[in-house]
Amino acid sequence: MLKAGILEDGLVHPGEVGTPQGSILSPLLSNIYLHYVLDLWFQHRVRRRCRGEAYLYRFADDFLACFEFQSDAGRFRAWLSERMEKFQLELADEKTRYLEFGRYARANAYRRGEKPKDFDFLGMTFYCGKTRYGSFKVKRKTSRKKLRQSLARFTDWIRRYRNLLRTGELLRLAKARVTGHLNYYAITDNSDECHLYMHLTTRALFKWLNRRSQRKSYTWDGFHHALQYVGWPTPRIRVDMNPFSPRPNVRVKSRMWASHLSGSVRGWGATDVWPRYRGTTGKPGGNREYKLLPAALGVPSLLDKNQSVLRYQQFNI
Repeated sequence: MLKAGILEDGLVHPGEVGTPQGSILSPLLSNIYLHYVLDLWFQHRVRRRCRGEAYLYRFADDFLACFEFQSDAGRFRAWLSERMEKFQLELADEKTRYLEFGRYARANAYRRGEKPKDFDFLGMTFYCGKTRYGSFKVKRKTSRKKLRQSLARFTDWIRRYRNLLRTGELLRLAKARVTGHLNYYAITDNSDECHLYMHLTTRALFKWLNRRSQRKSYTWDGFHHALQYVGWPTPRIRVDMNPFSPRPNVRVKSRMWASHLSGSVRGWGATDVWPRYRGTTGKPGGNREYKLLPAALGVPSLLDKNQSVLRYQQFNI
């Protein structure tokens, strides 16, 4: 398996080192190799030599390094080249980017007369956004390249199989393909791209089903009835990427707290709110406390009803 070679420009080149292209063993070996070459090195060497915070996110051979200070990022770029060369590896220059991203990146870009920069990672485009209350938020959407590829694969599939499968089976398989796309890309802040994908795939499905013969198979009304019969998925958000969003069964104290507990609070942004009674709860204005639990931080706090202030207290949970 390791001697299969590499296919480049239509020619097969025998490989003496590395893993073959497209092999099932390639991601496994690269993941193990980069764990020692990159992950442990970043954790035990790079992070300790940085002035501010530093984080590394890696999936197989794709990774993202984040730094608080620009000087740390510049030094890491030089250290990374030396580290890769030591283990006979090299970075893909066409895929490597060095950019400013974060809370103040948008304002700094507008001050220079430029647009805020974004980057692609794992099929998503990450960009600087804002919440409905004006706070900074990292938002994600389907990258244009992946969206075009998904639409091209779906269109090619329906064009080739429209005459080979019965209509019911064809619709069920198309539903499975669309559901798989939504299970990955239907996340917070990506509803517009998911609606666009569903709109274009539905039109492509309607187009090629009506081209199986000279006579049209469906009208739009009949086509929508067929989609409803097979349970055609809707582009709803399937993965909530906002750790501070309130859950549907959360009961909040008032509209004011409902707005503050939605993730826009700069300090915490709690998710769970439930009353905890003590003493004489039957009396009006009795001893009642509202407990706030930030899900992502895992640090509860107490909100006294009679004081209208937050008192943060550490708990072991």
